[in-house]
Amino acid sequence: MKKFLRLSSVVSLAMVLFAPTFVNATTLFDGSVNTDAACGSGGCFGLTYELIITDANDANGITYTGEIKITGTYTGSETFIASLDFKPDGNTITSATLTAAPGGTGGWTTTINLGQAAGDCASSGDGFICSNDTGTNSLAPVTNGGVVNYDWQWNFIMSGAVDPGHLGARFNNAGDTDNGQIVSISTFSGGPGPGQEVPEPSSLILLGSGLIMVATALRRRFSQKQQILRTATKTGAQESFLGARFVFGPI
Repeated sequence: MKKFLRLSSVVSLAMVLFAPTFVNATTLFDGSVNTDAACGSGGCFGLTYELIITDANDANGITYTGEIKITGTYTGSETFIASLDFKPDGNTITSATLTAAPGGTGGWTTTINLGQAAGDCASSGDGFICSNDTGTNSLAPVTNGGVVNYDWQWNFIMSGAVDPGHLGARFNNAGDTDNGQIVSISTFSGGPGPGQEVPEPSSLILLGSGLIMVATALRRRFSQKQQILRTATKTGAQESFLGARFVFGPI
């Protein structure tokens, strides 16, 4: 039993020493803006604009997730958010897909390398991912004094390093006939984030395999010891019985 307890202590020590390491493998950038000076000549219209870029942790290492959050109390005069864009690096984007948006993704059209939000994704804009409300003009409504809480998400592929250079948003009227109110951000508060700490799968596999092997060995050794004790006890009893027959057997 003492030996078993010593081996258990070794297992506990191994769990501490060889526990999985944690890495910052998710959030690569998290920046926000809510000051008029940073939102361009038109100001922020009372809202906060946040850009988050995360690593998809895929095998090729070039797939990312982009997210724009717009929150706050709107102080402008338009009635909906017509389009928005962001530029995650230089000009190395090869594809982008909108995966979440107000009112669903079906009413939004997404383009890359074709334009910015200021021009409803149609003006020049290499390196930009841009999505605009096409048709309904009601997917992301806003009203003066109303609370805004909207979220857009994209999956995209690029070969360059994450270095966001722009976030844009365009507000317009229901008929989409106004020149609109435009937010153009090139400097963010915050920046590269600490990320979400997640254990490396390889470390978890190694730790789990090692613990299973140790537990199996302990169980086997304990069972062998118990079997030896049972055999020894049985043999001793038989010898005692035979000895008794020899001494006290019938005359």
